[in-house]
Amino acid sequence: PALPRQAKPSDDGKGQCLGGVQDMTPGMVNGRLAHAQALMRMAITPLGTNICDPDYGYDLTARLGGRVDSASCAEDAAGLTGQFLRDDRTRDAQVAVSFANDVLVVAAQILDKQGPYPLTFSVSNAGAVLLAKVA
Repeated sequence: PALPRQAKPSDDGKGQCLGGVQDMTPGMVNGRLAHAQALMRMAITPLGTNICDPDYGYDLTARLGGRVDSASCAEDAAGLTGQFLRDDRTRDAQVAVSFANDVLVVAAQILDKQGPYPLTFSVSNAGAVLLAKVA
């Protein structure tokens, strides 16, 4: 059965899952960095593995070790764009994916309520790594 969701007027910059939580650990990220980290996690989470949202995820790591070409990179960019737009903080997303030396690189322009910001990260068998500071 579907879990009940309550609409909140503000998510405090933490996203739908943590918005309104008052007793978070000091030092947890919020704002754009939390948004960027959430998008990166989404990019390496296998579709269907989130029990609360079976439509969550786009596992780029599954692409590694297989054939990667310009068509698969374009397919991944479109899939990630759709996933990124599912995040309630994302107003628009332009995503490109490239591949070199067994590493996928995601270069995105994300639009949130503050305006656009670049998000660049790599995906390897070890996971996702942020390649540029999120401001």
